[in-house]
Amino acid sequence: MNRKTITNVLMILGIILILFYVIHDSSFNYEADENSKRYHNPSCPEVNNISFWNLEEFKTSEEAIDAGYRPCELCSPPTSTTELQLKDSDKDSLTDYEELYVYDSDPLKEDTDGDSLNDALEVSLNTSISSIDTDWDVATDYQEYNIGTDPTSFTFFLKFKDTDSDNDKLNDFEEIYLLKTDPLNRDTDGDGVGDFIERFIKTDPLNPDTDGDGINDHDDFFEEEKEESLEVDTDGDMIPDAEEERIGTDPEIDNFYELRDSDSDRDNDGITDYQEIYIDETDPINPDTDEDGLTDGEENERFTDPLNPDTDEDGLTDGEEVLKYRTDPDYPTTSKYVLPENKIKLYKVLIVLILIVFGLIPFYKYVQKRDEKKIEAGIQRYKNTNTKDNIRYILTHEKKELTISLIIVLLFILLFLYLDKYYFTPLP
Repeated sequence: MNRKTITNVLMILGIILILFYVIHDSSFNYEADENSKRYHNPSCPEVNNISFWNLEEFKTSEEAIDAGYRPCELCSPPTSTTELQLKDSDKDSLTDYEELYVYDSDPLKEDTDGDSLNDALEVSLNTSISSIDTDWDVATDYQEYNIGTDPTSFTFFLKFKDTDSDNDKLNDFEEIYLLKTDPLNRDTDGDGVGDFIERFIKTDPLNPDTDGDGINDHDDFFEEEKEESLEVDTDGDMIPDAEEERIGTDPEIDNFYELRDSDSDRDNDGITDYQEIYIDETDPINPDTDEDGLTDGEENERFTDPLNPDTDEDGLTDGEEVLKYRTDPDYPTTSKYVLPENKIKLYKVLIVLILIVFGLIPFYKYVQKRDEKKIEAGIQRYKNTNTKDNIRYILTHEKKELTISLIIVLLFILLFLYLDKYYFTPLP
C-alpha cells in the first residue's frame, strides 16, 4: 500500500468520523460501558474512562436495563421513569424527569448554565436554562433579574445608565459594557478594593493582582499610599480633604454624585469638574493644568497629555508646537516640519529679491519711462481739447498703473510675513 493510498484512507476515515459526530443524536440521557455493563449519568466522572469503541447511549434507563446494563454505583442513575418523576437529585425543585425530558437541563446540577439562577427559577422567569444571557444584550439573566430589567427581552443599553445596583458610584452601563465588572458586586475581583476605586487608581477591577507581583492590589496601593489617600479623605469620595478645600468642595460631604450629575466646569476649559477629578486627573480650577499654553479642553480635543507640557518629548511644549511652530505636538518635531536656522536667512533674502523683481522694478520702470504711444496720445489730446481734461486723463491712467504695482508689492509683503511667521521661525 503506497503513501497516497494510506493518505486517502485516512482522509475517508476522518470524514466518516466527522459525519458521525455531526449526525450523532446528542439527546441521549445515559452513557453505558460495554465492558463494565454499567450505565451512567452524562456528568459522571466514569464516563471519561469509556473508550469510543465501548460506548453505548440510551435515552431512558429502562432501555439501558433491558439491554443488560446495571446502574453505576458512583452517580446512581435512576432505574425507571417512575423513579425519575419522584427524584430531584440536585434539589432545585425540578424532578429529574422534568430536567431530562422537558427542560433539557442537568438533573445533577442545581444551576445548569452557571448564571447564579437555579433551574427552577429560570423556568418561572422563562429564561434559558442553558444560556446565561437569554436575550443576548450582554447583561446576564442574573444581572437583569436583580437590576429589574426583563432578562427575556433585549434591553437598550443606555437604560442601564440610570441604575447603580451595587451603589459603588459606577452605573450599571459602565460596569456591564465598559469595565465588564459585576454591577451587583462592588468588588468584582474580591481583592478588597472596590471597582470604582480600582478605576480611579488605574488597577484592573477584574484582576486581584494587577501587576502580577504576588501582592494583591489592596496591599500594593492602599498600604503604601494610605497616608496620602485614605486617611485624609473624610467623606470617602476619593478627593483628599486638602484638595477639596483648594477646589472649593465640602470635605465632609460625598461630592461624587453631585459632580457626576452636573455640568459644573469651574475653570471654563470645556471639561466638567467630574471628568477632571475622576477621569483625567487634571486640575478642575486651572484651565491649563500642565501650563503648556493649551487648555485642558484643547488638549483633550488634540489627544495630547494635559498632564505633560511636552507630550512628544521633543523639547517643545505642546503650546509652542500648536501656537508658534504649527507642528504636531504628538510627534517629535524635526527639520521636516520647521526650517533649520542656517537656511532661514537665505530664504528671506530670496523672498526679498523676488519682492523687488516682481513688485518694485515694474513700479519704478513705469514712473521713469512710460509707454511712448500713450504719452503721444495724451499730448495729442492735450493739444486738441481742454487742458484740464488732458491732465485728468494722464493722471487717471497713471493711477491705474500705480495701483496695480502697489497691489503686487502688497501681496508679496503678505506672503513674506506669512512665511516668516510660520516657516522662518527658528527652533530653540
